[in-house]
Amino acid sequence: MACVPHSNKAMMTPTAYGRSKVRLAVVLGSWAPLIEYIHLIGSPRLSDFWIVHVILGGLAFVVGVACLWALGLPAILLASWLVHSLVGGDVSWRIWRARTALALWPLPYAAVLGAGVWLVYSLGHYGGWPGDMVFGTIGNLIGAWCYGSILLAWGRLLWKPRVSTGMDEA
Repeated sequence: MACVPHSNKAMMTPTAYGRSKVRLAVVLGSWAPLIEYIHLIGSPRLSDFWIVHVILGGLAFVVGVACLWALGLPAILLASWLVHSLVGGDVSWRIWRARTALALWPLPYAAVLGAGVWLVYSLGHYGGWPGDMVFGTIGNLIGAWCYGSILLAWGRLLWKPRVSTGMDEA
C-alpha cells in the first residue's frame, strides 16, 4: 500500500491522509460559525425567542461539526465511488480512492479562506447587490479549488497518452 509522508516519525495511508485533511478543514472552517455564534449570544435580545435561537444555533453547530468530522471523508469517498463506477474504466478502485484522498490537500487552506470570506461578508454587512455577487463568486472559486484538484486527479488517472505506432497515420 502506498504511503504519504506526514511527519518525520510516521507514514500515512492515503485514506488516513485524506481523513486528516478533512478533519483539519472542519476545525479550521469552524472558527467563522463559532464567531457568528458568539456574536449571536452578544446581540441584543430583540425577541422572546432569543434563547431558542441561541440553543438551536449551538445545537446545529455541534451536530454539524460532529457530522462533518465523522462523515466528511466517507461522503467524499462515496461520491468518488459513484464517479468511479460510471467512468473509472480499468482503473482499480483502490488507486482511484487513494488519488481522491491525496487530492484533498487544499481543503484546510480553502476552509480558512472560506471562513474568512464568510466573516467579512457577514460581519461587514455586505448583504444585497453587489455584495452577494462578489462574495458568492469568491466562495465558488474557493470551492472550485477543492473539487478542481479532485477532478484533476481523476482526469490524470483516466487520460492515458496515446502511443503512436506509426501505422495509424495516413
